[in-house]
Amino acid sequence: GLYRMQVFDRNTTAMHWHIHKDGAHFFHEYRRENKIMEVAVAIGGDPVSCYSASAPLPYGVDEFLLAGFIRKKPVPLVKCKTVNLEVPANSEIVLEGYMNSLKKKGIFIGSEYTIEGDKNGDTGVTKYHLSKVEKVVVAKYGAKEKFEKFGIEFLELRHDEPTAFGFKLYIDGKVLGLICDTEYFEELGELYKDCDLLLVSCLKPKKDNIPDHLKTDDVIRILQKAKPKKTVIYHLGMKMLKAGPEKEAEKIEQKSNVKCEAATDGMRVVV
Repeated sequence: GLYRMQVFDRNTTAMHWHIHKDGAHFFHEYRRENKIMEVAVAIGGDPVSCYSASAPLPYGVDEFLLAGFIRKKPVPLVKCKTVNLEVPANSEIVLEGYMNSLKKKGIFIGSEYTIEGDKNGDTGVTKYHLSKVEKVVVAKYGAKEKFEKFGIEFLELRHDEPTAFGFKLYIDGKVLGLICDTEYFEELGELYKDCDLLLVSCLKPKKDNIPDHLKTDDVIRILQKAKPKKTVIYHLGMKMLKAGPEKEAEKIEQKSNVKCEAATDGMRVVV
């Protein structure tokens, strides 16, 4: 299959597969028997193999058969070094490891609607997925949670999802604030005081007919009260991109007296 992965640390990643995918099926077979599942990840290589891995073939049909049919010749495979699996010989990088089907890992933090559901019982994540993590935290306004390496405080936002939230993250002696999509309200600045770095979603440079999002002047008003040491505006919409994010960030900095930058791809911020 063709799956997304998330890097946790030097030796650990998450593997994202939907419950109807072959990878998830194999994983649950191993889990049912209390066994560890060996995994090999091929990165790069023949585009035909990558396409075939994503093709919606019937269960049990080998994707390499489809790749060989398209190529009109077999896909050369080689044995892995540390797991009993084979990978395409032309892979650029191969990751070898295992999925520990017996161990829950991670923390899931979500809004009340996402976890507990709205008045109709609709949730943003299934009970199945929630069962795979060590801890589930429902974000409630004003609540604080303490974890091994960081603390978090959940703060009110106002969006079309009525339990949407922002937060302050307390880590390594610093305070990082995050304001996601929200309409402006007067208490925002007070809620986000004392941040070393404040990330603010600023979709547009000025008012338009799109509700529940901040504009440049809203950010200025927030910063005039919150007074973080540094601010980065992100989630920049098309109107903001046309207006010039750097220009808007400069305007915010001049009027709020808070250092402000516009987010860019691959940006790193030192706090």
